Amino acid sequence: MNFEGYPLEPVREAGKHFETPFYLYNLDILETNIETLRQATQGFKLRYAVKTNPNPMILNWMKNRVDSVDVSSSGEIILARKQGWQGCDIEFTGPAKTAKDLQLALREQIHSIVIEDLSEAELLNDIARQQGVTARILIRIAPALAEENFGVRLAGRPTQFGVDEDKLPQTLSALQQLTHLHLAGFHIYSGSQCLNDESLANHFANMWAIFQQAMQLWSQPIEELVFGAGMGIPYHDSDNSLKLTHLPAIAQQIREDIASRNLSIECFIEVGRFLIGTAGLFVTRVVRVKESKNTLIAICDGGMNHNLGACGHLGGISHRHYSMINLTGSDKSVEKYRIVGPLCTAIDTLAHRIEMPKISTGDLLAIGCAGSYGPTASPLFFISHALPTEILYTQKEQTNDGFIQADWLTLPQL
Repeated sequence: MNFEGYPLEPVREAGKHFETPFYLYNLDILETNIETLRQATQGFKLRYAVKTNPNPMILNWMKNRVDSVDVSSSGEIILARKQGWQGCDIEFTGPAKTAKDLQLALREQIHSIVIEDLSEAELLNDIARQQGVTARILIRIAPALAEENFGVRLAGRPTQFGVDEDKLPQTLSALQQLTHLHLAGFHIYSGSQCLNDESLANHFANMWAIFQQAMQLWSQPIEELVFGAGMGIPYHDSDNSLKLTHLPAIAQQIREDIASRNLSIECFIEVGRFLIGTAGLFVTRVVRVKESKNTLIAICDGGMNHNLGACGHLGGISHRHYSMINLTGSDKSVEKYRIVGPLCTAIDTLAHRIEMPKISTGDLLAIGCAGSYGPTASPLFFISHALPTEILYTQKEQTNDGFIQADWLTLPQL
């Protein structure tokens, strides 16, 4: 991540007023990211993946800025509903939906339940029959071929996510017997963390090709298609940022294909990380610096328990440190450091051999691309250290210097 595009002065100011460690989410950057994606995919609707950052204040803020949300648990259904999202604007995904989950989804009149397997469809059909309703569903398709240049690939291998592409004909045939289900469309999410613009466009083209084949297998009109974005963000100094240069053309081609066939289909892009990831920073304070066996070690009050991904434990094969900057240090002489968190485990390491301007006790270190998969994707309660503060910032907020405290997670108190 290049910190030059991120306004750091408000982050330094937050360090004077809020306890560390903290997450700061810049709503102005988030809004810009939303608008950038809308411009690149005109005619598509945006569906925010709640799992990426379920902070209630962010969910509330999103209501007037994206078209719907994707949830992956009963807990996320409740979170979204409590923040004013209507059931008609919620999609429910996830491979382990229980009868209790499906009952809740029907009670809350969730817009679409994404089916990952025929047995799940059969269970939902039974529950819908018992409740005297028809459940609106999408079928998630697991593509047969994996995409190139994706950091995480879900396609082309055994997966708990979706119906294998080659099993789609028999699955759709069996669905015709489930009279309390209404198949409204199809869903694909086959990879994530793509940083190559050409590969991203090919990904959308491939999804569209699979969707067309699926529609030919189903005799009834299709109302909705969900394109899993898979858009990545530059966690590391050497990473490129997506420019979305190729995406507008393929988005236009898809729209034109739909219009030429007189189809009435809503197209959604399911996205989370690309929107909010670069809007967030994780800030931790250096408690002390020690030397051990010719290695300088900066020990911080925030670490793996607050930001699992930054320690390389959230899908990374090998640990490459995330982009990091010293917000407050004044000595520009460069040293090599190991940067660690507060836990009693050696795997609580934010960086192994990072070169940075001199780090001193009390300095604030900021880690970039921290807006997604942060607190709720981390072992917050391990060793019961203080939870990270969460802060929203916008220049449009006229009070409190633009800061809005957004804490919602708690530890037991004396």
